[in-house]
Amino acid sequence: MVPVAISVHETTAGCARSLRRFLNTIDCAEALNTDMTNLTPDLVFGDQGFIGGFRALGLPVGGIDIALPGSSAVEIIPRCYMGSTGALWLLERIMNELMNG
Repeated sequence: MVPVAISVHETTAGCARSLRRFLNTIDCAEALNTDMTNLTPDLVFGDQGFIGGFRALGLPVGGIDIALPGSSAVEIIPRCYMGSTGALWLLERIMNELMNG
């Protein structure tokens, strides 16, 4: 699974640089700021409204709500989103979404 389109609304210069460097490393630099209008991704990261927009068009996408607060679940236990623990959390979310839709 590789990124096909990435849109970042708020960031710092350092984060933007790191994101560009990472995308170059995995040979996906063209994904940054790519228009998603004509794409049918397998998995969408965003808020519920963004994910719902794809589903409303009848597109068979899985969605991972990364906006705070998420309306689909209440999470009380603190989560680490960075490093190996964050990668495991993200992998768990992806697998559950792909299995359960």
